[in-house]
Amino acid sequence: MEPTARLSSIQDDIPVSSEVRELESKLEALDGRDLYLWSVAVLVAVIVSAGFLALAVPQLRSGTFEVSTRYLPALFFGFVVLVILVNLYLLEQRLGLKRSRLELIRQLIRSEAAELMAQIDPLTETFNRRCLEPLLTKELATAERRQSALTVAMIDLDDFRTINNKHGHSVGDRVLKTAVDIMRRTLRASDSIVRYGGDEFLVVMTDTNAQQGACAIQRLLGNVVRWNQSPEIPDVIISLSVGLAEYRSGVTVGELIDEADRKMYETKKQNA
Repeated sequence: MEPTARLSSIQDDIPVSSEVRELESKLEALDGRDLYLWSVAVLVAVIVSAGFLALAVPQLRSGTFEVSTRYLPALFFGFVVLVILVNLYLLEQRLGLKRSRLELIRQLIRSEAAELMAQIDPLTETFNRRCLEPLLTKELATAERRQSALTVAMIDLDDFRTINNKHGHSVGDRVLKTAVDIMRRTLRASDSIVRYGGDEFLVVMTDTNAQQGACAIQRLLGNVVRWNQSPEIPDVIISLSVGLAEYRSGVTVGELIDEADRKMYETKKQNA
């Protein structure tokens, strides 16, 4: 699943910017003005009806209904002018409301798109760290409620600084994107990849216990080895250190991340 699609499930847990909230408030205000215009139309209809009844009721009580022909043209003309003016006013207001609503909707879409992209790391197109806490909080709550398994993996690219110093940052960027591409091809679409730091990534694996997570990581490391056998980037070898932590009831987001981070560094020491 792409990050932009995955974000929709956690978007409610990510703080909304003041700009987006302001635009939403303006849209709600426009809806109120729309109701106001309908109220004006109803009020005019009531006034016209009341005027007609005021003219007709006294005569109906007397058993007759006669209007002097001298007043008919003026009454008819006044009624027509009133209807035309009211309709012109309502039409102008509704067109103005429509233009304002469309403009606000366009602004809201742009603001929400910017807000969405702010959650995505532009280089690797994974989630960035801003998404991590709301994402993990949501998944931990789901695992607790369903009594299902959840495992996170902290993944670090070994000797990434050396690659940057030797080949330059452009090659380093290619290595990062290549590593993420291998992760995506290996892991499930439901697994969320978060860029935790410069060369560190946190993978959230739902419905996965530690043993199943270890199997997934073994597949990932195997795919990295196969990539190294015919690397697309000359003179570059990719190596990963991984630490796994399985969620246990009562463990906080911070504790789960710290455990995975600690195990990752233990693995890195063993590989050194």
